[in-house]
Amino acid sequence: MRLTAARLARAIEDGIVARGWPVGEVIGSEEQLLAHYGVGRNVLREAMRILETHGVARRRQGPGGGLVVVAPDAEGVVESARMFLNYRHTRLSHLYDTWIALESLALTTVAQMDRRPLDGLRDVITRTRQWDEQTGALTAGRPNVHVEIARMTGNPMLELCLATLFAIATDAGARRMPAPAAARMRAVDVALVNALDRGDAEEAQQHLRRLVEMLAQYNQGDDPRVGARG
Repeated sequence: MRLTAARLARAIEDGIVARGWPVGEVIGSEEQLLAHYGVGRNVLREAMRILETHGVARRRQGPGGGLVVVAPDAEGVVESARMFLNYRHTRLSHLYDTWIALESLALTTVAQMDRRPLDGLRDVITRTRQWDEQTGALTAGRPNVHVEIARMTGNPMLELCLATLFAIATDAGARRMPAPAAARMRAVDVALVNALDRGDAEEAQQHLRRLVEMLAQYNQGDDPRVGARG
């Protein structure tokens, strides 16, 4: 079967996955890849463009150059999810329901750990307070302790889903929060982390639901669609 650019890109990606996704490794020069796959130069270059677009690899010029493996950027996933959710007319209420369901699982997982290194979570809350003081509680770019909780689970799928959800939620209502509202939300985050420290997943989930209720009230009157930009 003759390789198209799309099939070639997939074949190269499959090879990268099989090798453990070695970030920074040169998997071949243009000439080496042409010889290995037996394709024309135009097909190879289009395949390389596809790999660059998908965040799999990039071309490096000069001596020692070629196709270099890169770490995928989650931003592409977020943008694709945003477009799909906007197309499906998804509402912020759907996002909040999904947030509670997914993070409740994350909280249970972390609370059940024999060792719960929570200093990192408290550090995020400290950085959030500093961010709020320096930026006037700008939501875009604001440190998010819930992303770190998802990361602590060791479940890449859960981490990706929650990170995507948080990015879309933040973008949907990007603005500066009133200082009292930001302080109240940080206080709930502190209470949630303290509950995790005691291994109390149920209490942590109660604080999560309270936080989501506060956020929903804060966003009342906004465009209810997830994909809408503030």
